[in-house]
Amino acid sequence: MTENPSSEKLQAEQIQRLISQTVKHTNFKYRCVAGKFNADRWAARQDKVWRRCRDEWSLEAFKEARQRYWKWNQFQQRQFIEQMEKAFERR
Repeated sequence: MTENPSSEKLQAEQIQRLISQTVKHTNFKYRCVAGKFNADRWAARQDKVWRRCRDEWSLEAFKEARQRYWKWNQFQQRQFIEQMEKAFERR
């Protein structure tokens, strides 16, 4: 009798990936975030950066940064968001 060409390990990995994807896509919070990201990537990136800043900075520093941010033009805003994303990735 010939052996099954697919290994048991591969099948277990495929099953685990399928379970993970199913759980992830049926999670309400994940669907909301994924939908928001697909609808407006820039707004989702901004929200993610500001959420991290709010958790790490004092209330006053956060408020001042937000006020400065909204006074900048869109190129300065994009540069700030990209710099903060890079800073968070390094941590």
